[in-house]
Amino acid sequence: MAYTDDLREHEQVLLRLLDEMGRSLARQERLLEEIDNRHVQVRNSWIQEGADGSFMQPDRQALAEELQRDLERGRDQELELHEILDVLKRRCELEDRLLDELESRPPREHRNRLPVELVGCFERRDRLLGDIELESFREKRDRLAETIQLLPELEGLLFEVVERHLVRLHCEGG
Repeated sequence: MAYTDDLREHEQVLLRLLDEMGRSLARQERLLEEIDNRHVQVRNSWIQEGADGSFMQPDRQALAEELQRDLERGRDQELELHEILDVLKRRCELEDRLLDELESRPPREHRNRLPVELVGCFERRDRLLGDIELESFREKRDRLAETIQLLPELEGLLFEVVERHLVRLHCEGG
């Protein structure tokens, strides 16, 4: 009976972590969509400014304003990278907790059998995000883009492993 209770508790932890992952993925999608919308608004603003402006040689004031806008865009881009990084770090924490929970109670006949592809995805993700705060803006942007491309594969493999794990637990427990 204690073993069955332990399995039920383990299953509940996995389900809670999966729910948190779902919310984290939704936050990530909303953030990326919000950033895309901001970029569209900025591009539209540039187009409007270009259409409204004269085609004469810019004066010092116009050049100073353009430089100020460039500086603001650079700061905005840096803030966007940090927003994305914060969301990705939270997601990574959840993925790590999910993996730890999976490894804490594998079904007897499947101990130490995580797919090599999943382990490789985790290692690649950790390499890409490791010490990213110390990198230049361009390096951060490139690493985040590569990480975002990797995440669907990692997510698919992780969810597949969780699903198989839960099926095995149910077979083993009842």
